[in-house]
Amino acid sequence: MHVITATALVKELIAGLFCDDYSKPSQRKMALLLLEILSEAPPLAAELPMPHDERLACAARELLVNHRWEASLSDLAYIATMSERTFSRLFIKDTGFSFRTWKQRARICASLDLLANGISIKQVAYQLGFSCPAAFTAAFRAILDSTPRDFLP
Repeated sequence: MHVITATALVKELIAGLFCDDYSKPSQRKMALLLLEILSEAPPLAAELPMPHDERLACAARELLVNHRWEASLSDLAYIATMSERTFSRLFIKDTGFSFRTWKQRARICASLDLLANGISIKQVAYQLGFSCPAAFTAAFRAILDSTPRDFLP
């Protein structure tokens, strides 16, 4: 997963693609411009590499799809049908991150969509399993070098 900052231009181009006010040729031009902008956009530091090993990927999907932010390494190792030690070793090898670090990054990636939809920082923090908004903000700043407020509409 690659995360980029959606500028005002990107947002307007996306809106234009779904607006009946523009002709099909104009919408095609908007789509091409959008693709060009997105291809050149620098990714945020919130990149979240998915594991390649199918057992690890299954466990990671369980966490992401079902928002199991409280899941421990032990819980996901069980889902992957492997020992905690093997899970940890393979997870680092596959993703470049420890499970704990990867899970933290996953929560921050999930927060970006929530924030972009105008959900308050406090609500996002608790929804993603942080102990308080300050803990969420600290984790956010550590990964993205900015604050959640910067991503609110």
